Amino acid sequence: MGAWGSTYPMSENITSAGYVQANAGLAARMIAKLHREMLLWGTIGSPTVSGTCQRYPMPMWMKRQYNLLLLHPIADSKRRVIGKPGILWTSGKNVPFTGDDFVFMLYNKRDCCLF
Repeated sequence: MGAWGSTYPMSENITSAGYVQANAGLAARMIAKLHREMLLWGTIGSPTVSGTCQRYPMPMWMKRQYNLLLLHPIADSKRRVIGKPGILWTSGKNVPFTGDDFVFMLYNKRDCCLF
């Protein structure tokens, strides 16, 4: 997960530099977990069997397939790649009186190779 910590083991604590960055790391771990359970599939990379725009089973996640956008407690203005150092984007994102609940929007890249 880059600067956000380690993906595995998933039961280990995230000891990153900031609170917002640690919660983003938890969101990234959830993406990895959903891939292992085959609930999220791959949408990028080499063409599938038929070569069209299809999802395919991918038990190991590729972090370049996803971006996260922070929506709550303070909305961010742009998507962040997984693993980007928190010192570059987490400033002022955790106001003490708004609570400790974080909401991220997940963006999924999709390669399409029809022709």
